[in-house]
Parts: sequence; structure tokens; C-alpha cells
Amino acid sequence: MRYQYKHPEWFENMEIPDFNEMSGTILIYGAGLQGALAKFLFDKMKIDILGFCDSDQTRWGTLFMGKNIYSPRETKVQFPDAAILVTPYNHEPAYQFVKNTLGFDRVYTCASLFMEFDGTGFEELYHPDWYRQETLSFYIDRYMRKLANFYDGEKEKQKYALDIAVTERCTLRCKNCTSLMPYYKNPVDSDWNDVKVSLDKLLPYRNFEYITIEGGEIFLWQPLPLLLEYLAQCPTVESVYPITNGTILPNKDMLAALRHEKFTVRLSDYGEHSTKIEQLKRLLENHKIKYTVALQKWRRFSHMTKEPRTGKALQAVVDDCCKCYGKGVAYFQSGTLYRCPFQANIENLGILSKTFADSIDLMSDHGLDLQKRIDDYLMHPSITNVCQYCYGRGYTNEEVPVAEQLQTGEVAVMVRED
Repeated sequence: MRYQYKHPEWFENMEIPDFNEMSGTILIYGAGLQGALAKFLFDKMKIDILGFCDSDQTRWGTLFMGKNIYSPRETKVQFPDAAILVTPYNHEPAYQFVKNTLGFDRVYTCASLFMEFDGTGFEELYHPDWYRQETLSFYIDRYMRKLANFYDGEKEKQKYALDIAVTERCTLRCKNCTSLMPYYKNPVDSDWNDVKVSLDKLLPYRNFEYITIEGGEIFLWQPLPLLLEYLAQCPTVESVYPITNGTILPNKDMLAALRHEKFTVRLSDYGEHSTKIEQLKRLLENHKIKYTVALQKWRRFSHMTKEPRTGKALQAVVDDCCKCYGKGVAYFQSGTLYRCPFQANIENLGILSKTFADSIDLMSDHGLDLQKRIDDYLMHPSITNVCQYCYGRGYTNEEVPVAEQLQTGEVAVMVRED
């Protein structure tokens, strides 16, 4: 598989490190997908690395891709002059940790390494049970967008992404649902006219590399073809990923709308719970609709705590969170821009009150400074009130069964003792 990032111009002012010259002094921070790919590409280039460093203490002292995994502290003691390649998906907090907390001088990103590469043979070395090799380009595209925003750039070059939630209704009752769907006693659909009014204030004014459409279950939302047609015709939207859980089939109007070249349906594979996923794949293939299958790896669900976190405890939860979106990314639900789905649904459920500074109400806000406030909100993310009470769904949290269902009569519990 050959990969080439579609927007190299976003990195035209980037300083390109000479990794060949650093051979034998490089240590990769992050023993995950991007770290594995970096090691694979270094091997192809005959570049030697010292090993890996990772914040997950359960992995310290083990091997990954044939190299030792060290703790951050051990890394600094053993390799004080190492060149560190930072690879975690939560890139910016990881980079700042390596640079400012650990105190390494030579700290680099994967941008130049991943810009264009031959991934042939990678699938033979890296094959965790949550990952399909054909989705590599999908994951790396998203990672590269994070790196592009890390380097910032002028406003017209900034890259945005948006998750659009269209319904609270779902066909599953997942115990660890990040969007809290099982907590809605009377779930409702978004009104299409309200969605359009809100998006009219958001999309035409900035370029979106990708948009995801999610729920609940999107194929329960009957206005979906209208949203798809709107996004297909929107010149500022590059790619769209409608996300489904593989339990329901789209109707003929949805299928017709999904055939546009911008769209790639993302099938979340929840194993035995995705009861119609094979039937859905055949249906999409028959209608010549692009799709990708995303295998799953879930971490412990983000419960709320009774007391707010502050200081280092709060920052640790935010830095490790898989749903705390970074620069250029937001979550749209019920006419409002939020930082993440957890914040949106905590507030919509009334568990915490909305805070003006933490979100942007696109339905009621018609102020002249709206576009400036949207840009500031997207490009300068801050910790929200919800973050202070969130238990976190971090990359190092306990792994839990994928899409484990609440049993009949079982009630989801939101607040935990802390």
C-alpha cells in the first residue's frame, strides 16, 4: 500500500529533520499505530532506533516491534541526549510533555516521515485485533491533519474538522457509550431546518478536511439524504464519513445520496452486536458506495465525579482523553458547537448546566463577531467545565468489552464516588 498525504502544501514551511543523520540516537515516544509505522519506515530506511517510550506503565519493560518500551523517567535517565520522535494521536500534549516536562532538546514530529511512504509489508508486522490494514490511510490522514494544525499557519490555511450528531435514538444500549445514548429516556431527532441554519453559519466560512455524521444511529434519522445533499454541494467540505453501527439498513433515498464521491461510510464493527454488517457491506458494494470497516478497542467509560478536578489531576485527564478534541475540531449537536460528545450530552441531559464560554450556540447567536468567536473556539481549545468533573476516557484506561449492552431493566450510572 502506497500512501501520499493530499495536502503537502499545508507543511511547506516545515523544517524537515534529517533522520538518517540521527540514526542510533532516535527514541520513539508512543508505542501505538503511529509509533509502529514510524519504526517500520525507519527499518526500511536502515535507520536504527534506541527503543520506545510510553506513558502506559503496564507496557514498561516489554517489547514492541522488536524494541524495548521504557518509562518516561527511565528514558530521560538512560538517554538524556536522544532525539525524540513524538507519535501519539493526542499529539500536542505529548509533544509538550516531552519538550517541557521531560526536558528533551531534540523533539520532532512524524510529518515529513508520513508525508509519502510505501507501507507494503506493514500488515505483516503490525496486526492488533482492533485494526484493519485497509484503514491505514484513514487513520494517517486524520493524524496528519492534527500535525498540520500543530504547525498552525495562516488563517486561510487552517484545517478544520467537525462531528455532526443528528439523533439521540440508537438501536444499541452500549454500557460505555461515549455519547451517552442509553441515558436518554425520551430520545429525539435533530430538526433538519435547525441543522441547516446552524451549518450555514459555520461551513461556508472555513475549509473542512472532513466531517463525520453520527448519532445514535444515523440511519434512523430520516432527513439524512437532505444533509448528505447539502454537504455534497458545499464547496468548503472535502470528505464526509457517515458512521453506522451495522444494525440497520439505509433506505433507497439514503443509498442514492451516499453515492457521492465525497462520502465514505464508516461501519463500526461491534462484533456480534453489529447484526447486519455483512448485509450492509453487500448493499453498499451493490450501490457502488465507498465504505471502510472500523474495528474497535474501548476503554473505561467517562463517568462524572462529585468533586471538580483542578491542577495536575485535571490536566492529566484532558491530555490522555481520546475524546478531548484538539485544534480545528469540534462537535456539533442541537444547534451548538461543543468540545466533545461527552460535554454535549452531559449538558443536554441536564447533568451539568451549560456554560457560555464552553460552547457556541449557533441557533440564537447572530452577533457580528460570531465568525471570529468560532475561529477562536476551534483553534484555541480550552478546558471546559465538564472536563473538571469528567473521569476521563483515556488511552491508558482499563480496556472494556466492545459495545457491552445494558441488560433489560439495568440502569446506566453516571456519577461515581471519587
